[in-house]
Amino acid sequence: MKFVTSSVMADIALGETVLYQPGSVLVKFPTSPEIYAIGSKSELRAYESESLVEKDYGSKWKSKIVSVSEQQFSIFKIGSKIDSDSDFNPSSIFDERYDWI
Repeated sequence: MKFVTSSVMADIALGETVLYQPGSVLVKFPTSPEIYAIGSKSELRAYESESLVEKDYGSKWKSKIVSVSEQQFSIFKIGSKIDSDSDFNPSSIFDERYDWI
């Protein structure tokens, strides 16, 4: 570990936003009731019902929700809603070889 002064930190450029791996978590914005899955290419897909979320993520699906600020909304694309059992499969796009979080 190396300690640096605030002036040294101020000279370090910020990198790009790190996104969550598709299929790894559910996203919720504080001012919206929607629960989103992350699809490929940072696409957010809102779930039509909690029963569909539970089908895809199991009974402990609420533990997979991450709260994302509205300021970060623009880094995502909005996709179609998930409104049927066959509409989304997180395990088909999640690759556990990578830890994007």
